[in-house]
Amino acid sequence: MTAHFLGIDVGGTTIKTISVSADGKVLGTYREATSDRVEDQIKKIGLKQCQLDPEIVGIGLLAPGLVDTSRGQLVYSANLGLRNLDWKAHLEESTGVPVRLDHDGRAAGLAEGILGAARGADSFVVIPIGTGISASITLEGKAWPGHTFGSGELGHTPIFPGGDPCSCGQNGCLEVYASAEGIRRQYRRRSGREATADQIEELLDTDLIAREVWDQATYALALACTHLTLIVDPQRIIFAGGLSRAGDRLLVPVQEQLTGLLKWRQPPELALSTLDARAGQWGAAILGAQAAGSTCYQNWQLNS
Repeated sequence: MTAHFLGIDVGGTTIKTISVSADGKVLGTYREATSDRVEDQIKKIGLKQCQLDPEIVGIGLLAPGLVDTSRGQLVYSANLGLRNLDWKAHLEESTGVPVRLDHDGRAAGLAEGILGAARGADSFVVIPIGTGISASITLEGKAWPGHTFGSGELGHTPIFPGGDPCSCGQNGCLEVYASAEGIRRQYRRRSGREATADQIEELLDTDLIAREVWDQATYALALACTHLTLIVDPQRIIFAGGLSRAGDRLLVPVQEQLTGLLKWRQPPELALSTLDARAGQWGAAILGAQAAGSTCYQNWQLNS
């Protein structure tokens, strides 16, 4: 029997899955919109995938928010509006397959360190930007979850104190201005028109409001990177998630503003994920292998 691993990446708007063989070959991917009954949805997706592929021997499950990996619990997720759920146990019960639950940002960082743009750096931060914003902090080759498993909640840093309200209950949080969803909402509030973050990026040369919203987003990200640099001093900061597809439209202004904010020292290297929006899915697949007690992922290659 050949071992296969399933990764389930739960986001605020979309649940994405990936199934990978022991030699790192992608066997299939799947996505569907996140419902308001997300726990039942996850169990159904996991059970269906395991029924379709009986060779799945481990599942990696990702969630945004505070994740207690040792107990397999989603402690709190502002983006999903959920608290204190035993996701690991419930998914294991429905599928009969061992599950490893972790934070979406930390899993993206795990994948970048093994397969992507963080290779060769032993101190780095990966910032996935999608519906929300999270971060994975790796120090001396080890992910740092934090005392309360909350180290990755960069999106809920009050970047503009007293600013617009966030779903977490605070005001002025980073993801209100710089996540894909935040950019969409800022543009709608200012222009009265609907547009996705990708569409807003395409309007930068012709739409003044789009430019203002984008500039605010990149400045907010530069501020967050400044704080990370001065507190953690990483060798490299990597942008992942859907918004990283903007490429230099994202990277160049953040780099320029970060350099301007750090007056007395050199900024860390900034890079774009080589895994693109797949960083979380690959991280989930790696966690699936770990759940099964396998280290085969150490030999996986990005082009597999």
